[in-house]
Amino acid sequence: MLAFFSSSRLEEDDINRAADSYYRDAVAQSTLINLAYSLIRQAIALLPRTVHSSRKQLSRAALRALDGSLESWDSALEVLKAVLKLMPRTCIVVLHGLDCLGPAWGEYVEDVMKVVGRHVESGKGSSY
Repeated sequence: MLAFFSSSRLEEDDINRAADSYYRDAVAQSTLINLAYSLIRQAIALLPRTVHSSRKQLSRAALRALDGSLESWDSALEVLKAVLKLMPRTCIVVLHGLDCLGPAWGEYVEDVMKVVGRHVESGKGSSY
């Protein structure tokens, strides 16, 4: 099971700062990067041992490209795709609290949903 629970909801004390679009954007970007990196880390942790010894599909260059910025978003999606291909077919994914991002960031959430959805629908995950 892969799970992500966003805790980026704005508290009452943050309402004044939330009026600042820079602050809102920073929170959204941080949440998105946390989402992608968390799913990657969890998926790697769930890989069977036989896969850990064969990392051909996860290049060091791809992993180095994950620099914590939104500019590395496409690289993060590629790494997530590669890791999901190595995962066993049975995989449950729970994503919660992403509604706090708002519609302006929906495209990024859709990107993750497409990657995960393709993995689930294709059944092309590894079976061990």
